[in-house]
Amino acid sequence: MIRAFTFDGQTIPIQPSPLFKPHGKALFAGDSMTLLVGPNGCGKTRALVSLASTFSGATSNDKNISHVNWDSPQEHLETCAIYYTPVPYHIDTPKNGHRFRSIKTSLSNASAPLSTKHREIANELKAEFGLDARRTLALQNLSQRSLEDLMSRVLSSRSGVVDPWIEPFRIKYNNLLKQMREHREASAASRNRSKYELFNQQNEKLVREFSIELRKNIGQEFSLRIRAYQFSRSGRTPSSSAEKQLLEELGFTLNSAPSKQATVPRKNFVIAINLFQTIAKIINDPWLAKNTYQVDDDQVERLEALPLNKLGQVTLTGLSSGAAALIHQFSSINTACEELLLHNTNRKLLLLIDEGDAFLHLAWQQQYIDYLDKTVHRLKRKFESVQIVIASHSPILMSDFPRECIFLLNNRDWIEDLLESGAAPIPSASFGAPLDAVVRHVGQTGTMGKFAARVIRQLLKDIDEGMSVDMQRVEMIGDPIIKRQIIKTLNERQQWASEE
Repeated sequence: MIRAFTFDGQTIPIQPSPLFKPHGKALFAGDSMTLLVGPNGCGKTRALVSLASTFSGATSNDKNISHVNWDSPQEHLETCAIYYTPVPYHIDTPKNGHRFRSIKTSLSNASAPLSTKHREIANELKAEFGLDARRTLALQNLSQRSLEDLMSRVLSSRSGVVDPWIEPFRIKYNNLLKQMREHREASAASRNRSKYELFNQQNEKLVREFSIELRKNIGQEFSLRIRAYQFSRSGRTPSSSAEKQLLEELGFTLNSAPSKQATVPRKNFVIAINLFQTIAKIINDPWLAKNTYQVDDDQVERLEALPLNKLGQVTLTGLSSGAAALIHQFSSINTACEELLLHNTNRKLLLLIDEGDAFLHLAWQQQYIDYLDKTVHRLKRKFESVQIVIASHSPILMSDFPRECIFLLNNRDWIEDLLESGAAPIPSASFGAPLDAVVRHVGQTGTMGKFAARVIRQLLKDIDEGMSVDMQRVEMIGDPIIKRQIIKTLNERQQWASEE
């Protein structure tokens, strides 16, 4: 196990989990659980990254790599590490290797939907935190743009479509194109923006009317076939023969029969139709009239067995930022552990979590360490030892750690620490302590915001200078001791503002 590591000249101890006598039961499930605390800029993230660098294969002469004090030299070769942060900003971390995984929530994957691979963790978190993680099947949208594209192709003279119901639309469409062309060819002085807006409105109306009539002609399979058409036309533009085959699949009558040999787009159309029909049976909607469907466990299992690809995606929806962050965090850690365990030499785990409580409400912060401890308990079934180092600003997380498991970082360099005392400060109150005490002694700050403090100081200054005070300025103060003392002083001095 790791006993300590150095960072910026400081030795940060990694204390074993406290034991309770006489049975020797450990407080935490982890072999050690260490909390790094300190103000912004004190180096919490840099400390974690420097420790992570030990496992990344970086050269030993890199100044950013920590010196680690191990129980035995052999343990270094048996230990792997995971660094996790939910903060979506660029942080330079070591490269992944067979002994290290870095997990960061980048701005790109933060916007990606959570897939069903997170389902197991989501169900567990639902029980622990009460979060809502519904499963949704999201199909490829039926868009106005795709219907407009289909209309333009059908009404083109090159399409060869000869259905009688098409002709009135073709006349309107050609007239609209003619007007737009004449307007573009006019001099710049005679053009106006409102004319273009009018053309757009007329075109939208035409697309809507065309789609309504097309739906009548296709029938109840309208949604199925249009979705299959969209899928088969994605990618490269189909050839003229392929385009006619697709129009024929949609039920249009052509003036000449297309090639009998099926083109790739037509094959894709048939594949898509068959898949959509299977999906329709699973979700009990034969016509797939909607773009999204809520699905249960049985439906998810059956959908995941299909090669959906671009036809649709099963995702977790209805998530708050905190719920998404929790699911991503613990799912990613589980996945990283499974990957590291593929290497037989990785028998011990070091888990580095940087601001893991970010995005969590206070109530969920209260549950965070408890759930993390349960997670570590499960990891101990796979690893011989598990050590955790966490960086956080949360006083609630601080109250879950005994003071010997907390290390206070500051903004001073090691020379300043050496000249002042040479000893790392130890918090006087933490585990189970009142939050105001934790904020003062561990968070090393006050319990009142700077703005409120400034307003109260101004109130005291006004009282001291003999000015009259409006009662409302006093009533808004939430601290009963401060409020009571101010009211007492005002009553003695009779400085209340008179009511009109």
